[in-house]
Amino acid sequence: MKIVNIVLRVLVGLMMLVFGANKFFNFIPMEHPEGLAGEVMAGFAKSGYIFPVVGLIEIIIGIAFLLNKMMPLASLIMLPLSINFIGFHLVADMAGIPGAAFVFLVNVYFIIRYKDKYMSLLKE
Repeated sequence: MKIVNIVLRVLVGLMMLVFGANKFFNFIPMEHPEGLAGEVMAGFAKSGYIFPVVGLIEIIIGIAFLLNKMMPLASLIMLPLSINFIGFHLVADMAGIPGAAFVFLVNVYFIIRYKDKYMSLLKE
């Protein structure tokens, strides 16, 4: 099980780091999506702040996953992102759902794995 944890942690860490850095440096060429996905992405780009904020958060999470540091916190911070990845792809771009689902499921796996770390947050 330890090897599975390492593989999942490194894969998601690399995904978050690469896609986060791509929001700043655009080294992965991406076609402009059409339809609703294109409209949503254009709105995000027009806002001027969504992509840099999400990119920075992805980079921080990716580094935490790769270094195996603060994993409970990184998993918790990644939860709203991974939910939104799923939501976006379910509504606007079904072609990207496999990657989003992978990130979401691995995130849920790590949250369950570290559930004892969150118990103090749930006490009254």
